Amino acid sequence: MATGRIEKKNGSYRYIISAGKDPVTGKYKQIWRSGFKTRKEADEKMRAHLAELAGGYVPTRATVEQFLQQFITDHCKDMKPSARWTYEYTCQHYIVPIIGSVKLDKLDHPHIHQLYDTWSAKLAPSTVHRIHRVLRTALNYAVKKGYLVKSPMARVDTPERRAARRNTLTVQQARDVLAWLKDRRPGAYMACFLAIYTGMRRGEIAGLQWRDVDWDANVLHVRRTRMRTDGSEVIGTTKTEGSERDIVVAKLVMDELRLWREAQEAFCRLVQQPWDDAMFVVRLHDGSAPGPYIFAKGLKAALQKLGYPLVTFHDLRHTHATWLLESGVDLKVVSERLGHSSITVTADVYSHVTRKMQEQAVQKLHEMMEGGGDL
Repeated sequence: MATGRIEKKNGSYRYIISAGKDPVTGKYKQIWRSGFKTRKEADEKMRAHLAELAGGYVPTRATVEQFLQQFITDHCKDMKPSARWTYEYTCQHYIVPIIGSVKLDKLDHPHIHQLYDTWSAKLAPSTVHRIHRVLRTALNYAVKKGYLVKSPMARVDTPERRAARRNTLTVQQARDVLAWLKDRRPGAYMACFLAIYTGMRRGEIAGLQWRDVDWDANVLHVRRTRMRTDGSEVIGTTKTEGSERDIVVAKLVMDELRLWREAQEAFCRLVQQPWDDAMFVVRLHDGSAPGPYIFAKGLKAALQKLGYPLVTFHDLRHTHATWLLESGVDLKVVSERLGHSSITVTADVYSHVTRKMQEQAVQKLHEMMEGGGDL
């Protein structure tokens, strides 16, 4: 329990509160407030301060960097590895270099706006918005733990978030890429094939097992993802609850998967390895599961050989979604197929596509009205 005393020094009064051990730094701390004209004024302020502390406020002299280290250790320990890595990287590479030396209890909105202004000139809006989300979560945690009375985020303008426009392949380019890969990079071929025809994320493709294929219903069950964390590949749950989903696929996808499985079964017989439906759909020559980053190497090789503009592996997912939307598929269906957390995310990412569709719809309506046809 915090205790306080009042002293007179140099003609004015001050109070000193012994507030116990700092929860972040581990050091014993004292709180000093001076400049009061009378003992009564100092006493009133001290009693108010003690009441504030008794209400759960636990002041700390830790810097933002020290606090963020504890935040990562305590708050982020139960996060999925990929999410924890994102928080750690964002704190260490973006937040700490700019405001890490500021005392947590002195952090205010000008410091945070400085942080955003610094990175807005160098990073994509989506990355600056991620910095905002991580810092907001950390400061809300500081309030919850009693390190701050209120978050300085209350006076901060949220940085603009604009979804980056992704590159996509044309239908012919996609066909050419798959044809080039099929005999030269079979593993990358199947990964790209699935991304183009299903819109799955690369980690989801790397985590797909044969038991996830429903041959009767023509459905792929997305239940896990493969990710890289701390230098090693691990299997974990999907990105969000909505990411766990069932994807209906065309007959040609199932036919290709059957041929792919027959080839894997033949390989298992050759090396006298028992077949197991828990095996991964995309495997390396030695039977091990590849990391999702390997897929991008094959795609890049194909694009360079064919002389096509470079796109990322993630752009194949966007290619799939763009084709669906331009074909008139409902936005909600596309959102569910991609495993987005909400239809709002899909609308944000593909706003340029839906805007084009609206323009086409308006043009059709105009032509109909001009032609005097029936609605």
